[in-house]
Amino acid sequence: KIMGFAKEVAVAKKLLERIDNAAGSAKRHFIMGNHENRVYKYLMSKAPEVYDMINLPGLLDFERFGFSHFDYLDHLRIGNLILAHDIGHAGKSAHSQSLNMAGMSIAIGHTHRMSMVIEKKLQTGELITGATMGWLGDPDAMKDYMPASKVKRFAITGFGVAYLLRGCTPIITPVPIVDGQCIIDGRVIK
Repeated sequence: KIMGFAKEVAVAKKLLERIDNAAGSAKRHFIMGNHENRVYKYLMSKAPEVYDMINLPGLLDFERFGFSHFDYLDHLRIGNLILAHDIGHAGKSAHSQSLNMAGMSIAIGHTHRMSMVIEKKLQTGELITGATMGWLGDPDAMKDYMPASKVKRFAITGFGVAYLLRGCTPIITPVPIVDGQCIIDGRVIK
C-alpha cells in the first residue's frame, strides 16, 4: 500500500518530534537524502510552477524541532568526521569507496547496510573509518525498487554512535536493532 504524501509528512513529523524529545539539549541535524530529493525531482518534472513553493525543511518543521539541515549531496563535518547521505557511491563497498574519496572518517546512510572499515593514515597514523550504519525504515518499503532477497539480506535496521576523542578522531560504533532492542553503553534499550 502506497502512503500519500501528506500522510508521509505527518509520520515524519511525529518521528522528528520523538527524536526532539529524546535529544534533550543535544544538537540536531538532518541530512537530506535521495528520497527527500525525489520530491524536488518530481516537482521539477511534473509541476515546475509550484517547485519554488515546496520547502521540505518547512513542511517537516525543522525550525520548530531545532534541526539544522543539509541538502542532498552536501555533508556535515563534526571534528574529523564527515556525515553524509552519500558522496556518490552505492552498494556493498560504498563505505570503503567513500572513505577513499574523503580521505578522512565518514559515515553514510545511502545503502541501508551496516558495515565499516577502519584504517590508518599512512603519514600520521591517525585512525580513519568508513561506515554505513543501517537505517530505521520499514524494509517492506524498499521492495518497490530492490529485490526482496537483497532487502532481507542487506537492509539492516540500526544506527551508529560516534564518539570524538580529544584530537577530534571519531570512534564509530554500529548499533544494530534486533527484535526491537539494541544495546548502547552496555544497556539494553527497547
